[in-house]
Amino acid sequence: MLTHRFYKALIFCGIIIVFAAGCRSPEIIFPTGDITINAGESISFSAASYPDAIHKWTFDGGAKDTFEQNPKVTFNRPGVYYVHLFVLYNDFESGFAFRKVTVDGTSRPAPVEKTGQTTSYATGDDGDLEKGVAWPNPRFTDNSDGTVTDNLTGLIWLKSANCFGLRTWSQALSDCNSLASGSCGLTDGSSAGDWRLPNVKELHSLIDYGQYMPAFPSGHPFTNLQWFYYWSATTVAEYTFSAWEVDMYDGYLDYYDKINSDVHVWPVRGGHR
Repeated sequence: MLTHRFYKALIFCGIIIVFAAGCRSPEIIFPTGDITINAGESISFSAASYPDAIHKWTFDGGAKDTFEQNPKVTFNRPGVYYVHLFVLYNDFESGFAFRKVTVDGTSRPAPVEKTGQTTSYATGDDGDLEKGVAWPNPRFTDNSDGTVTDNLTGLIWLKSANCFGLRTWSQALSDCNSLASGSCGLTDGSSAGDWRLPNVKELHSLIDYGQYMPAFPSGHPFTNLQWFYYWSATTVAEYTFSAWEVDMYDGYLDYYDKINSDVHVWPVRGGHR
């Protein structure tokens, strides 16, 4: 069912027809048709460019109208909304177009992967139930350019797991941010700024709780993996002078002082935002 804004568009166009040449519809480039998104997501609307034309977008659901040609709008509330684009051309013709936006409020749980533990020590334990998203086979792909892709998370890791040796936290951040193709065995064409220190969840996602010395999936392609702690980019909320780290010996999670501790470094790139 069309909203009152649709009918206002008709009236707007009709008035212009009376005093000008006519009405012609503008082109909405994106989205190309009606679209469904999740609550809290944004849409970058895009309209075709017309010489000296005035664009006006109107939104149901509380978003402010705008004269931007390509606005970005976040839809926080579930529902069905009609978005209208009005254009006044330089020859005083006008027109409108619209898109229906369905905002889905259904909760969608984030997938949690299996731990890797397959041995059961009691009925109902992790090794018995093996709950979680199944690991792909193979888990890792050696890209033959100094990088390894984790096929479970999509993250790309440096193949050499100890290129920088023991570093303080600030040094680890700098080492990762300045890493580029031509160093640490990389031939992937990456530039400084492409790599970063992983957050604690990304680093911990590598752990296989069915293994130890190291706690890593068997047959992994990484080199120089140390059976000790690696820095994450995540600060400890209670002790902000410390950062979280993961022990690759057994998957133990701990934290160390950022300034006075020397820990291993493992750069990553990619990830969601």
